[in-house]
Amino acid sequence: MRKVSLLLSAFCVLTSLPVSASTLHWDGLGTGLGGAHNTPPTSGVGYGLPYFYRWSAEIVFDQVTGVPGYAGGPLVTFCLEYDEPLYGENNFNAAISSAAVKGGLSGQTLPDYDPLSEESAWIYDQYAAGNTFGISDANQRAAAAQEAIWSFEGELVNPFQYAGTSGIKAAAGTAVLGGWKNTTISVLNLTWASTGQDGQDVLIQIPEPMSLTLLALGAIVAHRRRRA
Repeated sequence: MRKVSLLLSAFCVLTSLPVSASTLHWDGLGTGLGGAHNTPPTSGVGYGLPYFYRWSAEIVFDQVTGVPGYAGGPLVTFCLEYDEPLYGENNFNAAISSAAVKGGLSGQTLPDYDPLSEESAWIYDQYAAGNTFGISDANQRAAAAQEAIWSFEGELVNPFQYAGTSGIKAAAGTAVLGGWKNTTISVLNLTWASTGQDGQDVLIQIPEPMSLTLLALGAIVAHRRRRA
């Protein structure tokens, strides 16, 4: 019974860790290590292309700290909402959730709650794993992936701009219909550190709850061994 209690306690601690300490930093659009670049530097961060008056691009946060289950360091991600700001601020606070909040053009199932679609999660999972989706150009690939995610999240107000978007959407739909389930992709709801203003919501890949539980159990065992 004590072992079960320890395991449950570990899980509760991990799933209730304070998220106010989760912070992200980027250098802004087109500058430095973070950001989005039409012509990326040799390190390959921020691939993408202009999308009407915005950008369709991967976003790179060069510093990520305090996100439970995430090792820290850089985060390559995509935006979930089309009309919420990201640039204009370099530092953000973040909370983990399963939905975009307080923004977006459509898709809300509750007030200020737009759940992440399985298809969007699949696209991000595959992109992070190195799937090229048959698109050799890195800028085009990132732009099409972002456009496909916006489409699944109900954010697009114009026809597709990139030739690869339809193919990525079709592949995501096929995968989900075939039984693919999201176990590692979550949402970071960002607020501007300086003002608390709601900002963009982005994607992050973290271990599933069971992995977190096992990590916590391992820490407890190691602690008990040290005490012994």
